[in-house]
Amino acid sequence: MATFIPSFNQLEEHLDNQEEIRVARFLNKHLGNDCLVWCNIPTGNKSRYADFLVLMPNTGLLCLEVKGWSSKAIQKIDKCHFQLKFKDTDVGIKNPMEQARECAHNVVNDLAKDPVLQQKTGDYVGKLVFPYAYGVVYANITRNEIQAQMGENYTVFDAVSPLRHTMYKNDLTSSTSQGVRNRLAAMFEQRFPCKLDKEQIDRIRWHLFPEIRISTPVQQDLFAPTETQPEKIQDIKLMDLKQEQIARQLGGGHRIIHGVAGSGKTLILGLRSKVLSKRTQKPVLVLCYNISLATKLRHIIAERGVSERVEVHHFHEWCGELVKKHGLVVTEEERQFKYDFNIQAALRGVETGEIPTGQYGAILIDEGHDFKAEWLSFTVKMLDKLDNHLLLLYDDAQSIYHNRAVEKGIKFSLSSVGIEALGRTIKLHNNYRNTKQIIGLAHIFAQQNLLAKDSDDDNIPVLEPNATGMDGENPCLKTCGSWEEELKILERCLKKWADTMPLNQIAVICPWTKQCDDVCDKLGDMGLDYWALQNKNTRKTYDPKQNKISVLTIKSSKGLEFPRVVMMGMDKLAEHSDEDNPTRLIYVAMTRAQTHLVITLSGCNSVTEHIQASFEQYKKSQAA
Repeated sequence: MATFIPSFNQLEEHLDNQEEIRVARFLNKHLGNDCLVWCNIPTGNKSRYADFLVLMPNTGLLCLEVKGWSSKAIQKIDKCHFQLKFKDTDVGIKNPMEQARECAHNVVNDLAKDPVLQQKTGDYVGKLVFPYAYGVVYANITRNEIQAQMGENYTVFDAVSPLRHTMYKNDLTSSTSQGVRNRLAAMFEQRFPCKLDKEQIDRIRWHLFPEIRISTPVQQDLFAPTETQPEKIQDIKLMDLKQEQIARQLGGGHRIIHGVAGSGKTLILGLRSKVLSKRTQKPVLVLCYNISLATKLRHIIAERGVSERVEVHHFHEWCGELVKKHGLVVTEEERQFKYDFNIQAALRGVETGEIPTGQYGAILIDEGHDFKAEWLSFTVKMLDKLDNHLLLLYDDAQSIYHNRAVEKGIKFSLSSVGIEALGRTIKLHNNYRNTKQIIGLAHIFAQQNLLAKDSDDDNIPVLEPNATGMDGENPCLKTCGSWEEELKILERCLKKWADTMPLNQIAVICPWTKQCDDVCDKLGDMGLDYWALQNKNTRKTYDPKQNKISVLTIKSSKGLEFPRVVMMGMDKLAEHSDEDNPTRLIYVAMTRAQTHLVITLSGCNSVTEHIQASFEQYKKSQAA
């Protein structure tokens, strides 16, 4: 069976009619496991729709248009238009074959610009490495019925809808899968040997569906002038098929995704926000806890082209906006909450009716493990009950706020805060962000916090990550005699990296603001541009695409990722271990690194001993 996007089990929600559902079942029954079928999903930046876009790696790319008319509905035809009649109403539409042909050509014209998808040798240098075709399926008309309806003019129908490109109702009853594959292959006018590999298929997906692209600092427009295009397949990143399926197939109502660090939760949120922005008349709201993550999410939403329909805020900012918008005055009692006074005022405003509920058609919450119970309850009340689209993304292993990081799992049920999660939960165990080496070290270090803890759908489990990323270099631990020596190690790293890669691929992560300030001083002395993200105002203006090194605290790093990370000053975490769980904080910092991780250590305490012991255990596991 082929892989369907959205998944085959969810198609009834996404297809337009029973005829399309019947064609989907037909394709699912007869296509091979290596085939991909996209159903009713717009392609390219111009959002062109195809009923079915079928990628058969050993055959090529096929665009299918499905029509559910009866033969009696067809009154007149020519190459460009069909004249139809439905219950005494005349309707003129474009010839479906022309629709399919134009869709296929537009898609292929985009793909043909990519050098990686062009033939390198032979008589067809520069042409696509795979064939393409298009066709129409008349799901309610047999070949005999169209001949009877058209009479002597049935040859005209064959002229505007050639037989090789047309399938009829009786074709959908074929009993052999090989016969069906042969019939689909016959639609290809130009056929030649074709065997697309995974990298080429990903390249095709990258072009067809811009919304699944993972933006990286060095990723450029593949349609830019040739001299600036990335020539290597590895230069692009995109959601894998499972992530894309999840984002596209999520139904309405409340949905929960429990995902380990690096499992693609934020990517799913980005695509889901675009999908929901088209399903609701009211605004879509994206929430998180961190200022820096909110800034990143705004860039993701902007890349999806839906900024006008989707608001992005960190929770404190959002509450402040609501208080200001509805003219609430913060009371003296509320001002006793040093950082949360706007939150307290907003909570009061909803209770008194000064802030109207139901303002948003959809709400998506990233890093939901950072939210208190009363925050979630308040947020759910702001959701319109008719649209009622809620997506909560969660990983309790990364829970580091509100003095509950020492606990394994939150102590309230989702239903107690108004979230209806029963039977609507997806768990993502696979880590895609980090190399196997980095997630391996992080897992050894934090294994007591990552012991899987099952739960029903109304509570939050702790998930153990599976390493599915690529192989890479081993993490590096540098033991130093002092903080000043750690800064010298940093200088050596950055001198080496700055000559070989963009600065915005590098992050320096420290426990507290003081260490970050020292790092910024060092970078200034070296003449390197940087973002001082330990400062609140800088976090608000952060632009990850600007070519600057990111300097930030562990807490500000949550939800972000960088190819190369230097962790420094971890011994200082022991000074606040009564307030924060150092193990979870360090786990968060480690899992920000995608490919390279360097840790410098000075001082001697329980935190540094834990890191050193974990490194020794990691080295033994690598040698085994």
